[in-house]
Amino acid sequence: MSSFLRPQKPVLVLACLILGIGIFAYEGYQTFYVTKILGMDLRTPVQTWITAIKGSDSGAYLQAAYNFANGHGLTVCADTTCADGIYRPFIYWGPGTPWIFGMLMKLTGQESMLPFFIFLIVSQAVVAWFAGATVALFTANPWLRGGTVFLAALGIPMKIFYFSPGLTSSENAHLIPFAAFFYFLTKMFCEFWTTQSGSTKAVFRSAGLAGFLLGIVSLIRDSNYQFALFLLVAIPLLAFFRDRTRVKLGIKVGLLLLVVAFSVRFPVQRWNKKRVGAAIIASSSNLWREGVWFKHDEAYWYYEPGFGMAEYLDPSAAADVAKAYHDHTGGDFYSFRRWLGVIVTNPVRALHFKVQRLPIFLGTRPWPDSVVYFISVWCAAFYLLLATYLVRAAVRRTWPNEVTYLYMVFLGCCLPIIHFEFRYSFPIWFTLPLVPAFLALQWQAKREAASFRGSLPVLNTQES
Repeated sequence: MSSFLRPQKPVLVLACLILGIGIFAYEGYQTFYVTKILGMDLRTPVQTWITAIKGSDSGAYLQAAYNFANGHGLTVCADTTCADGIYRPFIYWGPGTPWIFGMLMKLTGQESMLPFFIFLIVSQAVVAWFAGATVALFTANPWLRGGTVFLAALGIPMKIFYFSPGLTSSENAHLIPFAAFFYFLTKMFCEFWTTQSGSTKAVFRSAGLAGFLLGIVSLIRDSNYQFALFLLVAIPLLAFFRDRTRVKLGIKVGLLLLVVAFSVRFPVQRWNKKRVGAAIIASSSNLWREGVWFKHDEAYWYYEPGFGMAEYLDPSAAADVAKAYHDHTGGDFYSFRRWLGVIVTNPVRALHFKVQRLPIFLGTRPWPDSVVYFISVWCAAFYLLLATYLVRAAVRRTWPNEVTYLYMVFLGCCLPIIHFEFRYSFPIWFTLPLVPAFLALQWQAKREAASFRGSLPVLNTQES
């Protein structure tokens, strides 16, 4: 913990943090006060901002937060002013975002949007600090830690989303707990591979903390709970290929992480059971009824990210699924079987539909309308760095750090069924700023094999 709070050469690390977060904040200032958002800046009252972005995800979050701050609970209204006095439960997305922003308004008032901007800047600074602390698990080198902090503080891929009407999005709200989750997940893997039989307390402690934080994150963005299910399979599978004596421990760790994450969600599910009659976190998660069967070209915000791929491949099947749900003659399993059948009978068209939209994860539009922006080059460069790191690890027959690729593998497993949005790749950017430091450690290992054992996740002695 001392290393987490007091790095070697703290002035250097703090200077990197201040420089990176200063650039991040300045660009935000330029966007909100010079360019402006829909003619508004951060002096705009909250109620005016809600009205201006009505209909957006961020607008719904902000209205629920506004109602919460004014004593009406987590609710939304038919109009932005709630003039009819009818408050409906906010349930379409997780309750975490409006609760966080509602508490912020209770503390700072509702006269302007400036507190939300300050909250974002502070959150990004914490993300950068956790990134540096994660590197410190592997090396005491302050230059690598400082460089990582600087790269993470810049937040380049996410800025186009943060400095926009998305200022009050769930992606902003979950920055701190998600960054902390990746730190403890990395620490857990470090301890997992180095612990001796009978001394697993540290592994379970880190897994429990990671599970708790992932549970918190899933209350902000419900879909992230699926990552806990993914880790339940991935951890013992990694142990099977790397060290089969740890498979049993991997199963225990995966179960612990999942159970702790579920225990965080369970009280909220019971609360929603009482207020809306369904033990859920969010009602928007019905992928099989809606997401894959939407009319794909009904609007550009359906067509561009790729909603309704199954409907695009077979409109008649989409009609059958809609009828089955309406008549209660088929449910999610029926929808899944029809989706699978459509994919199997149209594999080339399905692949083209998905590949055409991959440029979205470079911060641009689908092919052939893709435009190369600076952010696209930045993303491509870091993906190339990650590929280099993984290839070098494979060539040297060492194991890369799990946290650098696990969420990307998880996202890859989801791509066949989800639509594509650039923000879905944001969790990857909690770990991609670590890759240059890990590459540097690989080069160092080549020169000093005796003093550093490849890319094996060995805890820095100061941190441990």
